[in-house]
Amino acid sequence: MSISQSNWIRYVCGAFGAIFIGFGINCLVNPVLALSFFELPYSDLPDQRMFADAMLMAYGYRDCFMGFAMLAPAYYGSPKALGWIMLAASSVAAVDGWVCYSIVGAGEMNHWGYAPILAIVGVPLIAGL
Repeated sequence: MSISQSNWIRYVCGAFGAIFIGFGINCLVNPVLALSFFELPYSDLPDQRMFADAMLMAYGYRDCFMGFAMLAPAYYGSPKALGWIMLAASSVAAVDGWVCYSIVGAGEMNHWGYAPILAIVGVPLIAGL
């Protein structure tokens, strides 16, 4: 049986989907902790705090969306679609890491650490291996 047709790869992708949903929920309910993933402090100034809360709501929804986008093809069995979603999620993690590296100067490995794993899981699904 090929990797892309095996159940375990779907379970791995489903686990990543659940992790993304968890990160998204964390952003929505605990913005202070979520901001720490980018090595950024939560401001004491009301205007900056309101901006951070708004951005983290969008970021949290984005993470929930990516998680559900992974879960749907993992459950319904579309390996190529799942592979492309995993590859897209890898690129999002890479960009998040780049933001940390280029703007904050720290915390990039919080994102770059799992970006290649998402790509390594996604490429065989796309290729039908």
